[in-house]
Amino acid sequence: MEQNKKISFFAPSFIEYDVGKFKNINNLSSFTSVRITGERCPLNCLHCQGTILKSMEKVKSCDELFDFAKCKKDKGCNGILLTGASNKNGSVPLKKFKDAMVRIKDELGMSIVVHSGVCVDKELAKVFSYSKVDAVMFDVVGSEKTLYEICNLSYSIDIYKRTFENLMIYNLPVVPHIVIGLHFGKIIGEENAINIISNYDISSLVFVLINPLPGTPMEYVKTPEIYRVSEIFSYAKKLIPKKPILLGCAKPKGKIRKQIEELALLNNFEGIAFPSAETIYIAEKNGYKMNFNYKCCSLYRNFF
Repeated sequence: MEQNKKISFFAPSFIEYDVGKFKNINNLSSFTSVRITGERCPLNCLHCQGTILKSMEKVKSCDELFDFAKCKKDKGCNGILLTGASNKNGSVPLKKFKDAMVRIKDELGMSIVVHSGVCVDKELAKVFSYSKVDAVMFDVVGSEKTLYEICNLSYSIDIYKRTFENLMIYNLPVVPHIVIGLHFGKIIGEENAINIISNYDISSLVFVLINPLPGTPMEYVKTPEIYRVSEIFSYAKKLIPKKPILLGCAKPKGKIRKQIEELALLNNFEGIAFPSAETIYIAEKNGYKMNFNYKCCSLYRNFF
């Protein structure tokens, strides 16, 4: 690793985090997430099947969303992630929450990150622009086989061209995610996902890894081989050299997690979410200037 590098570590408060001397950096009310739908997801993607939604608080209306955000703001919260179940077309129904998002930005001054789903039409992109959201996140899948068999979507890869182009019309801060090993732990299309993303003026790129969730068909899926993860990280850095690349929240536990985080350091990633104590030690030992943030890593551009 080169000396005098900079690295940002992120610890949004929707996950409890404690790594010794940095344990107080993560205020339990600093950043929150909320779903605008029920737990049941019409897409029922095989890696999640609504499991992730169950841990989030739910709102049903614009008024309820604003009241939720205001309550959190009063407790010290500065940012909010809006997400929910995707409909069968691959879009999260966020349009009807436009007025609440505008009020949250204008009256509360909070950051808003949205998880849009893979299908963003021009109307939804316009809503995001009008609401002045700080980041638009969605997963980019580079294989139609994975889209169909894992995500239960019958789209071609061209869906991403339409989504990116609709978002770019409004110069929105787009933060695509790539889930490495999404196809039952196999590498299928991850490099192609990078190819797709490289055509657009993104804000940053976030990698996450398949995280086996209990009760899903992928409960016992193994992480892809570490050398393949390294190849994907390296490929992304070569193809998208001028944009920040980060390692996000979803990562497997145990020894493999630390190996993946070290690969992120070796490949000069700009940020890592919820780093292990070992990763922080390695960064410190190698002369990295470290910066800690308590918001979602998709907000990287807001800090620099």
